[in-house]
Formats: sequence, structure tokens, C-alpha cells
Amino acid sequence: MKNYPIYAIAFITNVANAVYIINDDKECTTLMEYFMEKILPILISVIFTGIVTYVLSARQSRKSQIVKNTEEIKKLAR
Repeated sequence: MKNYPIYAIAFITNVANAVYIINDDKECTTLMEYFMEKILPILISVIFTGIVTYVLSARQSRKSQIVKNTEEIKKLAR
């Protein structure tokens, strides 16, 4: 698959975001505050990246299938 750089960039972005959020020195006094300040941004980042990766993969797969079908049609036409 040719989209390895996209996956690598998404993974590195998620890791960098998680490290930045976890190393934030702001103290959380309650469990809800901890969830909202630390956990939720990481979850949103991971979910968003997963959705973007899925959409790009589906698009690439569909495009690849169209190219393959076009080549087969040209072979049959000859």
C-alpha cells in the first residue's frame, strides 16, 4: 500500500499529542476534570485519526479497484 507516510504521520501526531497532554503540568483536582483535561483530548485525537485513515484507505482501495477494472476491460477489448 502506498499510503504508509499518511499512516506514519497520523501515528506520530497521535503519540505527540498524547505525550504533550500527559506531560502538561496542570493539576487536576477531580476525576471529571482529569477526564476532560487529559483523557478526552487523546480519545478525540485517536477517533478523528481513525476516521480519517479509514476514509483515505477506502478511497485508495476504490481508486485501485477502478484502475484494475479498467485494465481488465482494455485487455478484454483487445
